Amino acid sequence: MDGQWWQEHFGDVEPIGYQLRKSLPERWFRIHSLPDSKRYPETDEEWQILLARHREVSEKLIPPGSKCCLLVPWGCNKYPCFSGLEFQPVPNLPLFQPDPEEEPEGPYLTASITWSFQAFEAVVRKVAMWQSLATVVAMETATIYAPYDGGADFILPDTPLRDAAREKFREYLSKLGSGL
Repeated sequence: MDGQWWQEHFGDVEPIGYQLRKSLPERWFRIHSLPDSKRYPETDEEWQILLARHREVSEKLIPPGSKCCLLVPWGCNKYPCFSGLEFQPVPNLPLFQPDPEEEPEGPYLTASITWSFQAFEAVVRKVAMWQSLATVVAMETATIYAPYDGGADFILPDTPLRDAAREKFREYLSKLGSGL
């Protein structure tokens, strides 16, 4: 993936969930990882709920075996959950800037992957504890899965597909009108 492909599908926004939801609200929806919007799992049972929700939704929206890109902010690829992946900087993409009041930290990095939640589970665990960031982009459909600590943001190709996914997974959605 290169920055040109990204811009054609998502514009000038950074490839990170909270930025994507602001820029593409008509294509965005969010699930919560745990009941009652609990943010962090504390027990084995809560981890199983979190992983089951992420697996169910991500595999419905990005079928296993899909060709994808894994995007991570500069520096996040150092964790063991990313070992074995060959990351390259993404040209022509905005730089990772976690705080708008500070200078960007560096480029986003990408690695080609074949989607499998099982292979991505260690990354979800790391992100769920706010220890890393990662975004999966299904290249054929331009669908995004961006887990975060507390849930996952999804960007779908269009509003009707987003609405259908919201309906299908309504039990995992926020009770707030904002969807947050």
